[in-house]
Amino acid sequence: MLKRKQTIMITHEEYKDIPFDISHFRIIKYENTISGKTRYENQLKKTLENILRDYKVIYKDDFELIINVLLSAGKESNLYALMSLTKAPKPLYRYEPLYVEGHNKTGTASSTMSISVEHGVSTFVRLGYAEISGEIIILTDKGKAFVELLDEKGFVCDFVNGHILSEDYIPLHERMKQEAQKQSNKLPNDSKNER
Repeated sequence: MLKRKQTIMITHEEYKDIPFDISHFRIIKYENTISGKTRYENQLKKTLENILRDYKVIYKDDFELIINVLLSAGKESNLYALMSLTKAPKPLYRYEPLYVEGHNKTGTASSTMSISVEHGVSTFVRLGYAEISGEIIILTDKGKAFVELLDEKGFVCDFVNGHILSEDYIPLHERMKQEAQKQSNKLPNDSKNER
């Protein structure tokens, strides 16, 4: 099956002679001359560079599989850990602890804590989505495309290592403290006095 964004048709015929059912593909026309060869090579090179940079198209099936596997396994928080590499307001050092909170468009929230950033995103490093660069971990071009897709799909990284990233977001530990305070205020007066 030909994929519209990844297929290049090469022809020496005029475009008007190309059948309608393939006219929507990328088409490069060449002339069988020395100058035509140079134009053809330049156009083919630019077209290939453009196609090969479109990681969201190239890895679409892989990206979808990773999302589905992590969601099915209850590991959605791993997605937020990867997103934190680009969403955090400062670079994340490989040996610093990682604490991330996020949610998706359905409102499902998730958090993860790891002994280090490197440990928290190690699977993504092995898969080529992130790489170690000196003391920090950064996204690769493939990882950036994946995070863009996660953004488009409504995944939101809300909190990274003490930094609130979403407007009006209340971190989980603060919400738990508020809930404990509410519960404490609901206790009858004699139980408060016993403490």
